[in-house]
Amino acid sequence: MIRKFLVIFLLIVSACGYQPIYLNQNSEKLIFNKISQKGDNDINRKILNYTSLKEDKLNKSLNELLLFSNFDVQETVKSLENKSISFRINVISKISITKNEKILKSKVFSKSFNFDSKESRYELIEYQNKIKDQLINKISDDIVLFLITE
Repeated sequence: MIRKFLVIFLLIVSACGYQPIYLNQNSEKLIFNKISQKGDNDINRKILNYTSLKEDKLNKSLNELLLFSNFDVQETVKSLENKSISFRINVISKISITKNEKILKSKVFSKSFNFDSKESRYELIEYQNKIKDQLINKISDDIVLFLITE
């Protein structure tokens, strides 16, 4: 039953003219001479993996990219017993495209999410990491759209 569903799904998707958002024709806009990273290395690494940004050090005519990322978790509500009840997680990434040390394009991408505390510290940390990954994924999508549109 599952095989039949999968085959039908693949036939429908391939027949309807589906194409990925990030087409090959825009892939040259995702290649840079140098990619520099500052801030949170984990976020930067995930963004580079999600976006498929590439570095070509041999082609000096390409632009350079600077990626700066940071995140923080803030307590938004505390109980009378001084326990944290609610939090906000913020993920911020700034991207700058330069050529010959002149900034051509620059933009700050920011996503945040509010959530309640969990029963155990372990559950809370796992939930925070899951939210952080989702926010990074959304920022990555925004970065690619920013880079491929002019």
